[in-house]
Parts: sequence; structure tokens; C-alpha cells
Amino acid sequence: MEFVDYLSIAVELNHIAKQVCTALPNFIDRLIQSAQITNNMEYMKYKQNEFIFENTNDTDANILRAQVLEIFVIIRKFYPYDLLDLVWNRVQHLVRLHSSVDDIFNPHSWKLLESSLFILTRLLAEGYQNSANVNPKFVEQLINFISECQLDHQPPLLKSRAFLSAASVCRSLSSVIDTNKIKVPLFEAAVTAALSDPSDTVRISCVIAIQKYCLELPHDLFLHFENKLYEVVELISDKVQSSASFTVAELLFSIAQCDLARAARSPRLFNLLYMTVYKDINNVMLTNEVLDLIAEIGEVAIDEGVYPQFLDNCLNPIASNIVNAGARSSATTVESNPELIVALSVLSASINIQDQPIPAADKIKATFFAPICYIALESTDEQVLELSTEILAAITNNSPTCFILTKDGSNDDIDMLIRIVDHLLSAEVCCGNIGLLVLPIIRNFGSAMGESLMPMITANVEKLMTTDSSKLIESLLSVFIKLIDSSAKCVVSALSNIEVHGESGLKRVLSKWLTNFDALHSYTDIQKRFVLCYYRLIFYLF
Repeated sequence: MEFVDYLSIAVELNHIAKQVCTALPNFIDRLIQSAQITNNMEYMKYKQNEFIFENTNDTDANILRAQVLEIFVIIRKFYPYDLLDLVWNRVQHLVRLHSSVDDIFNPHSWKLLESSLFILTRLLAEGYQNSANVNPKFVEQLINFISECQLDHQPPLLKSRAFLSAASVCRSLSSVIDTNKIKVPLFEAAVTAALSDPSDTVRISCVIAIQKYCLELPHDLFLHFENKLYEVVELISDKVQSSASFTVAELLFSIAQCDLARAARSPRLFNLLYMTVYKDINNVMLTNEVLDLIAEIGEVAIDEGVYPQFLDNCLNPIASNIVNAGARSSATTVESNPELIVALSVLSASINIQDQPIPAADKIKATFFAPICYIALESTDEQVLELSTEILAAITNNSPTCFILTKDGSNDDIDMLIRIVDHLLSAEVCCGNIGLLVLPIIRNFGSAMGESLMPMITANVEKLMTTDSSKLIESLLSVFIKLIDSSAKCVVSALSNIEVHGESGLKRVLSKWLTNFDALHSYTDIQKRFVLCYYRLIFYLF
């Protein structure tokens, strides 16, 4: 590394750089040799993971390779001809130099091949060549070179580099590489190796390569291999470390994005998504990406008329986690666990979509309302409570007609919602989005709540006065602010009839609103809306 550090400094000096250019062939040979992977990477599995994910690891080997590439960038400034052609000539020279009489490459020198592929791929990716002017003979020779490095008898790390390089070269030279003759066979070779190669390092490299091909191949062709790609994920998920889970998930994302309506109808896709999440259960970024994809698929499913299928495929794998946790025969306190958090998150993401078909929304209410209510009452985990509240709010918004009054005017489901709100407003644990549930209850069932309405509003005000949580303050204030939009006069009347610690509820709410205005709402458009609501409220006061 010290040698390459010295070279990096030296070649930046004009007179030295010009001298280097006069002996460039030998200098390039030396750079290719310097960029070889370290010996221990060949035998230590965790080092092989560093090899695969080189962009995300600041190891000595990767730093050294980055320095070599920087030297090539500097040389480019002083070398008047095409550097890529010269590098390719030196690679061919090294191949001949280390080959036997039968043109078989010396197995002990495979690291030079790997280093050559690495440098060539990066030079192409960094725009060293205008692909429209690339010599077709060079493309043919390079693809043949890469294909030979993918053969079964090659060492695993060389094969891994070859599969990664093939996909990168196809992207860099996309305009001059024939899809049917080159891209498709290379893609098929990556799929075959991902399914059958004995090396896990090669297989995960193929998954990364396949992901790159997704951007190059027609969607129809990619979907033609859908089942094989699912098989790749199934086979490799049990073998790779959790650090590779996101890479595997990205392949699933690419399959889904090819046809979101098709994805909505695929139970296998959802099963594999959840398997990937459970593989790396503490990876918040991965979980969020999966939830975003589920929401996107759900929106398309509604537009395409396949939302019921989407719900079945999406929720069936995680339903038991929720139903079992919400069973009254379970422990008194609902314990939080990663699987339950994921299940609640999936349910929330899949039903917090506008314009759900009524039958589907009613089915969700019938299946999940009772378990979620039990979880909301018996859990002390803040995240579980917030997710449960989101779900109950969505059910209340989407299925208000399911909450049918009995002949005597009572309703057990509405009573249960009121009980949950009372519990969460009085509990020591902070449920930061309780306002999400309070608002649809008042909007949809306020007229049917009778004497229960004012105590709920009073409890809302009392909690607002006593909490220091900015998230909870905003949530509780939003109840009154959004109600003002539809009926400012009723809000003024209701708050004026409440007394909290000797003062009017209206005064208390206005004071809390103004005190926290700047802290809660930094975006101009939100501030304007809140100001309009505030002045509307003042108008009805005076």
C-alpha cells in the first residue's frame, strides 16, 4: 500500500507523469499486479464477503484498489491515446505470459485475471470509453475473456468477478452489445450459477449480477425467469449472512417492479419478502423498503381490481402472528417481539391505502379488529401500541358501516374503541399517534356515542395539557384542528363546555396550540393551514 501511495503522489507531478507515460505498458502491468486481492481473502469466508461488497467496506484491499483506479484517472490526463485499449492489450499480454503451451491459464496466477477484470470493468463504468465508438472486436474479445473466467473449473473468486463484470460491462456498453446474442446468454449463465454453483460467494455474486441485468433486459424476458429467480432466492437465503439480505431483497424488488399487478397476485413473492425480512429482522431500512413496496403494490392492486387477491397473498403469511398475539387465551400482557412488529407493520401498510373496496375492508375488520383491540389493551410496548392504533384508525375510516348499532342504541365495537382510547389516554406509556384513532371515532360515531362523547374530548384535552411529548401533542392537537375544518362552531361549543383544572378547555387548547406552533410545524404550507384553522376558530369565538 505504501508503494501505491507513493505512486499516487508521484504521478500527479507533471514531469514524472510524462516519464511514466513513456513506459506506460510496464507501468500498467505493475498496477494490475498491485490490484490483486490479498492471499487471505481466498481462504477466509468473511474476507470473501468483503470481496463481494467492496463498495461498502473500507478494508485495506479495497482502499488499495481504489488508489490504483485513481492513478489510472491521473494517467488519463497525460496519455493522449485511448487508455482502455492499452490496458486491454496489457491484459492480453499478461494472459499470454501466464499461459501454458496449450493456452491454459496458470491456475496459480488467476488473481491477475481477477485484477484485470476489476480494472477493465471500472474503466468502462467510469466513462473512459464512448460506447458508440467501441471497436466491435474489442467487445467480442472482452466478452469471450469474461465467459472463460466464468467456467466451472475457475477459482470461486475469479468466477464471482467474472459474473459481476459481465453484468457491469453489459450496462456500460449497452448500446453496442446485442441483447439476444450476448446479454441474454450471460444473464442465463448467472441464473444457472446462482442455482447450482457450489460456492456461496459465486451465488451471491450472481444475485448481484442478475439485479443489474434487470435494468438491461426486457421485462417480459425477466418475468419469464420469475420462478427460477424465486428459486434462487429460496436457495440462497439460508446460506448468505444477514448483511446480504438487502441484496437478495433487491432482486425481489426488481421482479415486483416489472409488473406490480402481477406481483399483487403472487403469494410466493410475499412469502419470500417476509423470509428476507426475518433473515435480517433488525434491519430497519430493509423492513421499511419492503413496507413501501407493499403499499405501492396495494395501490396498483386497487386500480387493477385485484385488491382482494393482494390482501390474501400479503396478509395470510403474517395473520397468525397477529391473531395469536390477540387471542384472549394468551398471556395477560402482550409481549413485543420482532415478528409481531413486522406483522403489524405489514397490516398497517396494506390497509392504509385510500379507496379500498368495501368488501375487502369489511373482511379486514372481521379478521383483525378483535385481535388488534386486545393487543391495544394488553400491550405496554410503545411501538406495538402505535401500530395497533394506526390499524384501528384505518379500520374505523374504511369500514364505518360495519359498526352497526343494536336496537337499544348500543354497539360493542364502538364501546371497545372508546375503551381503548380511554385506556391509551390514561396509560403511563406514550402512544404518540392516539389522535389518529380519536378523530375517525368522533367523525363517524360522534352522534351515536351519546354521553361517551364529552368524556373522550375531555380526556383528549387533559392528556394534551399533561404531556411533554411533541409527537403526542401534535397528534392530539390534530384532532381539534381537523375537526375545525368541517365544523368550527361545534368544536368551539364543545371545548367551551369543558373545564380542565379550573380553566376552559378552549383556552387550554388554544394556549397549547400557540405554545407549540413553531416547534411542531416547520413546513410553510402546513403552517399556513394551521393559521387558517386558528383564525377560523377565533372568528367563531368573536
